Amino acid sequence: LQLNPGTTTITSEATIANSEGLVLGGLEIATDATLHASGSLFGELVNRGTLDVDGELLVVGGFTQTATGRLLIGSSTTAFETLEVFGTATLDGELVVSSRNGPFDGADDFHAVSNSVHTVVTFGSRSGDFATRTQDPAGGHRFVFSTDADSVDLLTQLFIENTSDEIDAVPGDGIARAASGVSSLRSAIIEANAFAGHDTIVLAAGTYTLTIAGANEDAAATGDLDITDDLTI
Repeated sequence: LQLNPGTTTITSEATIANSEGLVLGGLEIATDATLHASGSLFGELVNRGTLDVDGELLVVGGFTQTATGRLLIGSSTTAFETLEVFGTATLDGELVVSSRNGPFDGADDFHAVSNSVHTVVTFGSRSGDFATRTQDPAGGHRFVFSTDADSVDLLTQLFIENTSDEIDAVPGDGIARAASGVSSLRSAIIEANAFAGHDTIVLAAGTYTLTIAGANEDAAATGDLDITDDLTI
């Protein structure tokens, strides 16, 4: 489908869903406009407003995001949405990572395991970088952003800001959460022990007092915090 041999400008809100070869001379998202897009676009894409990736978006050409632009990347129950740029990506503005299912809590999102890496943007080459990176702060998971020569990646970390001492409700489900609904240091360690390999727990400032008495068990359920695998806190 040949939309326009010149540059098409989106000035309000538009959706391009599951495109299988939309040919554009150029597509520009104006400062106050939003494009929801998935599928394949052939041509140059310039984002001055908001580009909301809905699933997978392939740009066969170059991608430019200006200082006013926002790129929205979410997750489903099976994968992160992705933007793949065959040409050069010129980056600025904001990258926003969020969940389509609510906060990142592991219950509905596949990326619950700490220290898992997810690639959300790829490009043939890159100029610049996102000036701002924003993520959903709730649900016990946060991400470290990494931008290199050909991709932007997210590293999952367990994030704890409640200082209460409570055991994990369901060890091994990827959710550092007690039956009361809070994510505690003890619950995070129990979850980290349940998965092989190195994990990272990030603690908010505060005093974490162990209040569950016990001894002679090695599952971190009572007493001291037993760590059975590589862990960074």
